[in-house]
Amino acid sequence: MAKEDEEKKKIRVEESVPTEYLPEDLIVDILSRLPVKFLLIFRCVCKLWYVLINDPVFIKMHISRSLVSNSNLGIIFRNLVRNNFIFGEVRVSELHNYSSDELEQQTVIELNHPFKLPHYLGFLGLVLGSCNGLPCLCSFFYNAKKEILLWNPSTRRNQKVPSIPEEYPKFDYNVYGFGHEPTTDYYTIVRIVKLSGALDSVVAVYSLSTNSWKRIENMPFYLTSPHLPHFPPVLANSALHWFADREPRPNSASSEFIASFDLQDEEYRELPLPDSDFVKNNVDMNLGVLGGQLCVLCSFLRIRVEVWLMKEYGVRDSWEKQFSIEQLWLMRTLCHLRPICYS
Repeated sequence: MAKEDEEKKKIRVEESVPTEYLPEDLIVDILSRLPVKFLLIFRCVCKLWYVLINDPVFIKMHISRSLVSNSNLGIIFRNLVRNNFIFGEVRVSELHNYSSDELEQQTVIELNHPFKLPHYLGFLGLVLGSCNGLPCLCSFFYNAKKEILLWNPSTRRNQKVPSIPEEYPKFDYNVYGFGHEPTTDYYTIVRIVKLSGALDSVVAVYSLSTNSWKRIENMPFYLTSPHLPHFPPVLANSALHWFADREPRPNSASSEFIASFDLQDEEYRELPLPDSDFVKNNVDMNLGVLGGQLCVLCSFLRIRVEVWLMKEYGVRDSWEKQFSIEQLWLMRTLCHLRPICYS
């Protein structure tokens, strides 16, 4: 009897297994809409799914859909006291419903970043930039050279960037930028050093595809973005952006234009600021990206913030004032204000 019951049970199990499978294109479509945390789990389902989820074409599709739909958004915070990073998810539809207390209660995850190891106890690092969910980290050690890593918090993998070939003893600023060029699918790190007493800045470019640095033509601009080098440049339209002047102006607190570095053709360009007296006379400005478009944030005595959007990239007349936000009395400084998304 026991054997007969076991065989009946086996038959019922076999009958419960579907005889037909979902088409592969439908599986791809479903998986490409899921958060990364689920994809990492689903890689263990079968070999087919493992290969699919790790395929570069699938990864591009997943990133593209996440950017278009404003889904799968997250924010990585740096805790300066504990020298760690924490991650929290963002639900666009619920952002306006959060109070400050509710935000503090949101579930966050501590990330074991690659610099959080015993031999990195002297770590004083920066986030040089982030794109497609990949932060670029730079370490500063006491009496030691810098180290740069490309880090994937989802897979916990990282790649060390080769040492920079040239170091300079005296400079006005030493800044980095990190970006991705979708046409070539290249990830690039840009290093800009403004040497003391020189008008131009020395520029070196690292490409992940070749895993090497190269020198390019000097940058003819003087970067004036506030809080250099602690806040990275803005990546939009496959270019990195800073506030800049044509030459140093010690007695001026404003900027003349926006300098850009195109990651595809490696060319420098000048972009105009919005044609507004509020913008021109404002000393507290910040760059950002909204909906994939370059934007400028301007603050007036921490009472009002205007957000200007460049609707057509590179065209002066395409600047439009998108928002005017009043009573930001709890904002200490504009450098801590970052646009995330809007819907």
